[in-house]
Amino acid sequence: MKSNPPILKGTMVTLRPVSPEHDCIPFYNIMLEPEMHVWTGNTVPKNIGEIKQLLQHYAQFEEVIAWAVVRNDTEEMIGTYWIAAPTDVDGKKVISPKHSELQKNAGGKGILKKRVN
Repeated sequence: MKSNPPILKGTMVTLRPVSPEHDCIPFYNIMLEPEMHVWTGNTVPKNIGEIKQLLQHYAQFEEVIAWAVVRNDTEEMIGTYWIAAPTDVDGKKVISPKHSELQKNAGGKGILKKRVN
C-alpha cells in the first residue's frame, strides 16, 4: 500500500496529499481552462467522474508523489504538484522532473517557489 506524502507548509501555499473525494470538483474546474492543456497534451475533462478517476489513479500510483496545492489564506485548492517517487540508481537517490498544474491566475507569481520554508 502506498504511503501518503508529507504535508509541506509554506508561506503562501500548503502541499498536502491529493484526496480524490475532496479534490475532484476544484481540480475539475481548474482543468476546464483550455490554456492548461496547450503544452501538456492533456485534454479538457468530460466530467467530474473522469477527474476523480484520474486523481484516484495518481493517489494510488506507487511511482508518483501527488500533492494538492492549497492557498493558505483561503484554503482553496489551486492546482496539483507531482514528482516521480525517488529511486536509487547506483546507490544515489534520483528524483525525476516535476509537473504542476495551477489555476491560470496563480501562475507566474512564485507560489510554488515559496511552497516550503
